[in-house]
Amino acid sequence: MSSGKVCFQFAESGHCRYGQSCKYAHVAGPKGAKAKVSNSLKTPLDRVTLSALQTVHRGSSHKKRPAQRDPWQQVPTHESHIDAFFDDYPSFQYDKRAPLVQEFYRMCDQFAWDSGDEEKQEASFAFKTAMVHQFNTLYGTDVNDIESWRKLCLALDITPPEGLQECRKAVRKLHVNLVDLIEDESVNAPVTIFMSLEELREYTISEAKYFPKESAYAGGVLRYLLREILNKHVKSRRQRR
Repeated sequence: MSSGKVCFQFAESGHCRYGQSCKYAHVAGPKGAKAKVSNSLKTPLDRVTLSALQTVHRGSSHKKRPAQRDPWQQVPTHESHIDAFFDDYPSFQYDKRAPLVQEFYRMCDQFAWDSGDEEKQEASFAFKTAMVHQFNTLYGTDVNDIESWRKLCLALDITPPEGLQECRKAVRKLHVNLVDLIEDESVNAPVTIFMSLEELREYTISEAKYFPKESAYAGGVLRYLLREILNKHVKSRRQRR
């Protein structure tokens, strides 16, 4: 039975990992408008663009919210950027063993944030920024640094080739969700390799695992991979016509 609160995973993507067993409402009315718009877009990357546009502030709010850390601020070496983000919300009990995107939506549900709330918008922006910083920390920012690509190869259970171009090629030919590359490192789980771009697309939508299409904080490696994914989607769409 629904608790009366809105399921923000459903509101964001039009999908929910819990289906009919979800205890939160899958709203299709005004509160679900964001999901309706999202479902009308053609690709996950289109939705990421919409998500970035929806981080614009929508006026002041009377609700008290935690002080947000500067996105450029460095976190202690023993603390991940994801941990630092959730530390800004001490009343939420963050489970490091759970999928991080799932934890973000659970936090939204706990605070009963509506999709248009300023707190929700600010938290969403800060969460995506933390994911970007975490990727940069784990895999580097220099697209021409072979060590970054070797780290990616190891994360994907590939024996790193000798040269830079060979490492890039080995990574590029695999269909993986980039959020998994930071999430699975924290839960010590293998990264899922998908057999096709369509399987990856369906997984990305159902789990709502998106990096911002553009971020001021993204390093060269992440930007390179995001461009590769975009190019793959464009090529796949052309081939289906």
